[in-house]
Amino acid sequence: MKYTFRISFFLKKSTVRKNGKSPIIARITLNGEKVEFSTKLGIAASQWNTDIGEAKGNSYEAVTLNNDLSSIRMTLYTYYRNLSEKCEVITADKLRKMYTQTETYPQTLLTLFRKHNDDELKLVGHGRVIDTYKKYELAYRRVQNFMLHQYSKNDIYLDNLNLQFVNDFEIYLRVNCKLGVNMTAKMIQFLKKVVNLARDLGIIHFNPFHLHHTKWEKVKIEYLTKQEIKKIINKKITIKRLDIVRDIFLFSVFTGLSYVDVKNLTVNNIQKQHDGSSWIITKRQKTDSSKDYFIAR
Repeated sequence: MKYTFRISFFLKKSTVRKNGKSPIIARITLNGEKVEFSTKLGIAASQWNTDIGEAKGNSYEAVTLNNDLSSIRMTLYTYYRNLSEKCEVITADKLRKMYTQTETYPQTLLTLFRKHNDDELKLVGHGRVIDTYKKYELAYRRVQNFMLHQYSKNDIYLDNLNLQFVNDFEIYLRVNCKLGVNMTAKMIQFLKKVVNLARDLGIIHFNPFHLHHTKWEKVKIEYLTKQEIKKIINKKITIKRLDIVRDIFLFSVFTGLSYVDVKNLTVNNIQKQHDGSSWIITKRQKTDSSKDYFIAR
């Protein structure tokens, strides 16, 4: 069956919000059937091009708004194409309901962040490690404390996020939390993942990180020389606990195992070969990749 399908946008000029903007309405037309729904976006009537149904000009606000409208249009076309491929009956109201069902998802930042972290916890032991979950929990608390400090709010609606929020969060991390450049970038990266999740779910149709440039500092990795390693080996340590720490460190140096992989090591990972040599048979926690390490003959 051939469908006549069109998506358009118009301004509801009869309604003007306190900020002077009128709401933008999306209209789905399919075989003569028309349905409408709010895009949750708005613009001043003087900045709206009625003929083509988009914002006028090339200002940041206009470009961002038109990108958001394009995202809505693309999402609806994707729904339409998927239904067509399944040979399902398509109606304008069905497409509207598919799009607006996203309202059943968490609509505030911390609520969605909480759900994301809870899902990460469920995956621990199934491709995820507890350390990753702990980092997301730390990022959650950073965002929570930031909103209390900056806005005296416990949460914020996702559609109220903007570039200023991201910039203020970065300043808060550097100044108030006294984090370094790379740790700040990591916290922003965690926040960005949750915001991208909101976009993927269709809760928001814009990108608050669009013009934000995350800064990273190149870390110079220092390597121990043979002479330095020999000094550590020959160092007389009278405290038994520190002597054990030194031995574990040297074990990592000569095997190439990371701290967490040494921590997870058991005697079952050490296997004797037919030629009398011993090998560590294990998986790297970070990459979940198998790795064999020769340790002795």
